[in-house]
Amino acid sequence: MTPLKTLKIATLIFTAASLAACASGPKRSDLSSDQRPDFKGVSAYPIGLFFVGLDSDADGLTTRNELAAGIKADWAMFDQNPSAAQFQRWTGKALGSSGAMPSFLSFDSNLNGVVALKEFETRLESEFSRLDENNDGALDR
Repeated sequence: MTPLKTLKIATLIFTAASLAACASGPKRSDLSSDQRPDFKGVSAYPIGLFFVGLDSDADGLTTRNELAAGIKADWAMFDQNPSAAQFQRWTGKALGSSGAMPSFLSFDSNLNGVVALKEFETRLESEFSRLDENNDGALDR
């Protein structure tokens, strides 16, 4: 047997053993709570990142006035009441992903296939209020 063939066989055996070891590990549900990885960290809602972008004076707060100005500016990007396809382009730009939540359907409250200005305002104001945990009319980081 040539040295190259021996190396190939050894590599194949090592790879197979490594894959088998990885695949045969305990299921997450089999681990006790003290054995499970502790995933802590900060995650942000895509809509929260959108609100951060509305902080026009860069003071670390997004106020209701900045929200109103942001709604007006973003609505102006639409040439009409946006359909799902047009709205998807906005979500990609404003929320970072065309699949980000809140979705088109959560804005289209009357389910007529387009989002009206009032629906756009209402949904964004509702999301703002939901994130304003201390009810001071501003979102802070």
